[in-house]
Amino acid sequence: MRLRSAWVIGSLVLLITSYTFAQTPGKFKVFKADKFEGAIIAKDQVPQLKYFSERAKEYWTPSEQDVLKADDLAKVYLQKYKGNDQYAKASIPSILGRLNNYKRQYVGFIEESGDKTIWINYFYDSGNFSYWTENLVFVFDGGSSFFRIKVNLKKKECYDLSINGVA
Repeated sequence: MRLRSAWVIGSLVLLITSYTFAQTPGKFKVFKADKFEGAIIAKDQVPQLKYFSERAKEYWTPSEQDVLKADDLAKVYLQKYKGNDQYAKASIPSILGRLNNYKRQYVGFIEESGDKTIWINYFYDSGNFSYWTENLVFVFDGGSSFFRIKVNLKKKECYDLSINGVA
């Protein structure tokens, strides 16, 4: 009886461990820019994270140079924001005032048009997101501490700015 119980428990531990490792995408490529930290998510890690984009034909792994370019374009977009979203207009000054304090996660995808685009996930980390180098940070609410934007590198255009709401 003890042998059978030990076998069952051992099998369950092996099964759970295998499942856990199969679901873990691994560490992202973390880098430090002059004023912030970022994590690049490799193209083979994206499907495991179940990332989505209606325009994604396939995924690619951006370089540090690619993500820094995307980040610069996003900053200019925020500085010159001309959208109709009143909440975004009200939130952007706060975002720009502390932009260097946000950590970033980058996912590269190729749009149906063939253009390379980078999705940037910005989040203000007060020490609660130790997992950010291994998993995407998704938070409901939290206001302007969490926002996302897509940057088309070929067209040098930003779109789909999404700033979390406040609970």
